[in-house]
Amino acid sequence: MRGGGNEHSTMLIHTTTETAVHERFKDPLLELKNRMLTGLTTKDPGLLDRLRTTWAKETARVPAADFGETTVPFEDLLVELPDVVEATTVVIDNYRSTDRLDYESGPVTAIAVGGNTLSRGLTLEGLVSSLFVRAVSAYDTLLQMGRWFGYRNHYADLPRIWMTDELMDWFSHLATVEAEMRLDINRYMNPGVTPRNFAVRLRTHPKMSITAKAKMTSAVRAVAAYGGQLVESRFFDVSDNGLSWLEANAAAARTLVCRAARDGSARTARNETALFTDVPHEHVLEFLTSYSFHERSSDGDSGRIAEYIRKRVRAGSLGRWSVGVIGNSQPRADTKRCDLGSGVEVRMVRRARLSYDEDSDFDGVADIKTLSGSRDEAIDLDIASSQPKRSELDARRREQRPNEGLLLMYPIDPWSEPTAKKGRVPLAAPTDDVVMGVALVFPRPEDKDSDVEYMSADLSKVLVEEEDLSILDQDDE
Repeated sequence: MRGGGNEHSTMLIHTTTETAVHERFKDPLLELKNRMLTGLTTKDPGLLDRLRTTWAKETARVPAADFGETTVPFEDLLVELPDVVEATTVVIDNYRSTDRLDYESGPVTAIAVGGNTLSRGLTLEGLVSSLFVRAVSAYDTLLQMGRWFGYRNHYADLPRIWMTDELMDWFSHLATVEAEMRLDINRYMNPGVTPRNFAVRLRTHPKMSITAKAKMTSAVRAVAAYGGQLVESRFFDVSDNGLSWLEANAAAARTLVCRAARDGSARTARNETALFTDVPHEHVLEFLTSYSFHERSSDGDSGRIAEYIRKRVRAGSLGRWSVGVIGNSQPRADTKRCDLGSGVEVRMVRRARLSYDEDSDFDGVADIKTLSGSRDEAIDLDIASSQPKRSELDARRREQRPNEGLLLMYPIDPWSEPTAKKGRVPLAAPTDDVVMGVALVFPRPEDKDSDVEYMSADLSKVLVEEEDLSILDQDDE
């Protein structure tokens, strides 16, 4: 009717994998076709009324104008229906059938019935109508079936799918899985993040499988939330337009220090640091509404972190926090100082950025790679080692502060000259005040951390490059 685009028009009926079931669909479909053709030819009033009502209902659900098209009046459609119905063929497509879909020999109007051969690789041209009879619970098969949602140029308002409520829920779940998977894949855009050290996570479903069990031998449960993790600033806006962003973050830090000093308990800490314990979580949440992680920080989403904290508070955890300020413990004549108010003044730390001279994607973006060290994470713990290992940190936090979070602030020198180590250039941030880095340490929860579980590839046997901590040495020279 509208012309243009693909001349083929296909309906799909996806059934079980048994070929005998496919064959049992053929005769009823042919009988339905003949009854429809007879009714159209004789202009049966009952049939025409049903068709007219269906057409009015369906065209109202998705306005043609949304796609720059005009709704076709039913009377114009009725003129074409007898020829379309007569040209429609019923094709059983499985490994036993000889009459297969053939789009190469001219326009095709067909109802295709099948199972596996249709779900793996075959493209249905001009697909406008689908009936999903088979309930498939495997992610990979459902992704293949997603190609059957249909699309045809100039007819984008008309494709329709009929499926069970359960299958609709499964496709909705899979859409969430795919969106989250794309976010994880985007993390590979960040330097140093590769499939060797970060495995894409897939959300699970109680009634669905990701793929066949034989293909899941290298899968392990993955972290679903922030429990037991360190989230820190790594990227900073050092573009000409970054001043307001940097100033807002510095202001957020000063406000938090003021509130922590007022409502928390000041604790003695090592030289050039400040520590407040028993800080109400509300102050951390307020800080997260003002402090912004750079958009490249895939883990650093202030809104998502705040929502996680609220959830854990409802579960009886993270109601109290330790808030620390980490300064440069090594005195140097050229080291700047940062006054955060409430008697907190420390020497600024230095964090030069990685050099990406030939990478235009990093124009105006500073990547410092590493902000914090293990001794910083131990600031609120009673621990003997000055450079504790991760296992010791986790054990001591479980023993001493199992339900408390730790938020560390790092006043960074805006210029931050690099050491002799190659591959670094000055931070060169467009501010005369301070660049504020932040690290949040979350205790590993004793109960379930999330209502959602994820699976990922097991990377435990993959050789991973050691974390580069050389940048932290700048504060010790």
